[in-house]
Amino acid sequence: MMTKWILGTCVAVGLIAGISIAVGGMFSPGVPSAVEDSGDSTMPGSSTATASSTTGAEADPEQPVGASALQQASQADKYLFAMFWQHENEQAAAMKQVVARTAEMSEQADAVLVQVTNPAEREFVRQFRISPAQTPLILVIAPNGAVTGGFSHPCEPQDLLDAFTSPAMAAALLPLQEGRLVLLCVQNDSTDLNDEAMRGVRDFANDPNYGKLVEVVMLDPQDSAEKSFLRDLRIDPQVSIAMTALLLPPGSVGTVLEGETTKELLLAALQACGPGGCGPR
Repeated sequence: MMTKWILGTCVAVGLIAGISIAVGGMFSPGVPSAVEDSGDSTMPGSSTATASSTTGAEADPEQPVGASALQQASQADKYLFAMFWQHENEQAAAMKQVVARTAEMSEQADAVLVQVTNPAEREFVRQFRISPAQTPLILVIAPNGAVTGGFSHPCEPQDLLDAFTSPAMAAALLPLQEGRLVLLCVQNDSTDLNDEAMRGVRDFANDPNYGKLVEVVMLDPQDSAEKSFLRDLRIDPQVSIAMTALLLPPGSVGTVLEGETTKELLLAALQACGPGGCGPR
């Protein structure tokens, strides 16, 4: 069974297949009457809304809202519930209500409705590789832009809230979703062999063939917010020696090294995934 963080890296693949997935938990409740079929697309509890009505009419091409909503959420260190839709129907209406209610329930998230046929939203829709055929669709987007959950059918507010992840997990998900490698460095002032662990990480990250395709993410094993992520990676939060995990797109663990690392060990783990390795080409 794939762990939660691996599910997060595969969001795009799952959504194309019409599968709803989430990272950071399971799913659960609700629906308000905040978003009606009347054509009012304002999202209660959110600073953003669609520029067009929710009746299925063509959106105002001069009123993009997706990118600005994402920017505002990121600046406020909030998640964004982005609802992509094309035509008004029963399924879309139900999903809009879930998004509206969830935004009201959480101070950690904003919400936005994005009509995919609005020309002004073209770049935002393209950024998340959404096609009209995939709609209606809800993405849960972390403050750094990583997609941590996707729902292609009516769900419950708790489903969206359960898609929130830890900071280190979100930091790792974004480069993986971009097709890059992640070197996750699990250490703090109390762990031994920190410098020895970082030596190989730095050499690997500075390699001319891989440097631009590698993201280094630091994780404090004593950070309670990261317990679930560490558990998924099978790393003990009480570890006393620095650990380094090589994470590979779209979502797998190449290796986990204890203590000292070398570029050669990391490259060997990369190449061991199969012919040509399993990192980005």
